[in-house]
This record gives sequence, C-alpha cells and structure tokens, in this order.
Amino acid sequence: MSCNLALAGWAKDCETSMGGITEVYFAAYDQVEEVTVTENVISNIKMVEAAKFQKYYIRKGTGSMSTEGKFDQANGTKYYETNLAISFPKMRAANRIEVNALAANELVAIVKDANGVYWYLGFDNPLVVSAFSGNTGRAWTDANKYDLTAQDNALQSPYTIDPEFVATLLG
Repeated sequence: MSCNLALAGWAKDCETSMGGITEVYFAAYDQVEEVTVTENVISNIKMVEAAKFQKYYIRKGTGSMSTEGKFDQANGTKYYETNLAISFPKMRAANRIEVNALAANELVAIVKDANGVYWYLGFDNPLVVSAFSGNTGRAWTDANKYDLTAQDNALQSPYTIDPEFVATLLG
C-alpha cells in the first residue's frame, strides 16, 4: 500500500494575504459531542444542549496562530502543533479570573484570521493553555495585558470551518 497522496499543484495567487487574527471563540472540549468534516472542511459541530462558543475580545495586532508539522521518518510519526497566542487588554481581577479559567480547562477554539477564514482547534485532542503571563508595561504607552498561549496537537493541520455555519455556534 502506498502512503503517498496525490499532488494537485499550486497556481499563482494574486490576492492579498493579511496576517493576524481578528476573533477568537472558546468552548470546553467536553461540550462538543461531534464534529463533521465534509470535503476537508468542518461542516457541522454538534454541542451538548445549550452550549455555545464564547467570544474573547482581542485587539488588532495582538494575536496569531501558527502551525508546525512535526515529522520523524525514523519512527514513522507525524503530527501538527498549532500555537494560538493572544493578548487580553488590562490586568484586572475579572480578566485574571477568566484567564485562569481558560488555563484550567481543556478547550476547543474557533479562530478567525485577518483574511476572514475560520479555523478549528481541538479536533483530535483538547486545546490546552501552555503559557501565561501578565505584564504592566514600563512606559505609559506600553500595553498592560495578559498574554496566553494555547497549544493544539493534532493528526492534521487545523481544519477550516464553513463560515455560514459559525454563527450557529456562538453565544
């Protein structure tokens, strides 16, 4: 049996490609009952009754998502590590409590990038917070913020989500 996948090529793309993320939504991993993938795009997410994804406001230029393939030919292993790095403005009690709640849970996330594409993290395994810091800044123009990094380890790089479907998932 061949392990090779068919190659399709890649045509020149003249469209703009913007960096960054514009929206992040989290839910608890155990609130997702089923995820349906149709033609390599998530077409349905069934959640437990009344569960919804919650929006977390981030400012422009304060979030990113990066995926790195981890391949070991000798051991015959491969997986994809995706890191979601976001900053939440203002160090204050309510924000600290919420960031600690995110860190305590196993999560799934929907991430909208600056090109309007929605991505799903937590497909194979829960998304977990891997780093956290709070920073008051030094100068008056420095950010006063919490930084959070969540990590997803999966068998495939992140799937996109049909944008028409996303609105049904949000609280």
